Amino acid sequence: MEIKIQIDDRENEKFKNLFNKEESVSIKRLELGDILFEGNQKVLTLIERKTADDLAASIIGAKVRGAVFYGHRFREQRERLIASGYKILYLIEGLRFY
Repeated sequence: MEIKIQIDDRENEKFKNLFNKEESVSIKRLELGDILFEGNQKVLTLIERKTADDLAASIIGAKVRGAVFYGHRFREQRERLIASGYKILYLIEGLRFY
C-alpha cells in the first residue's frame, strides 16, 4: 500500500521544506489538522501539531504571541476532529512544565 502525505499549506516553511522533495507528499489547504496520511484513497491518520504554549492557551485560555485564546477553542477543535471519523494524533512540540 502506498502512503500519501498531505501537509497544510499554512504550516511554517521550515517544516514544509523537510518534505517538499518527496513524491508522496503534497502541500495543500486542509480543512482539518495539519498533516494527513492516506492509503488506498482512505484517510489513515490526521495529525494536529501544536506547540506546548498554544495547547495550554487553547485549553485554559491565555494570551500567546499577542493573540488571545479562550478555553473553549480546544474543545471545539477536538469535537470537529472527532466528528471527522479519522484517527487523530496530537503532536505536541516544545518542552514546557506547568
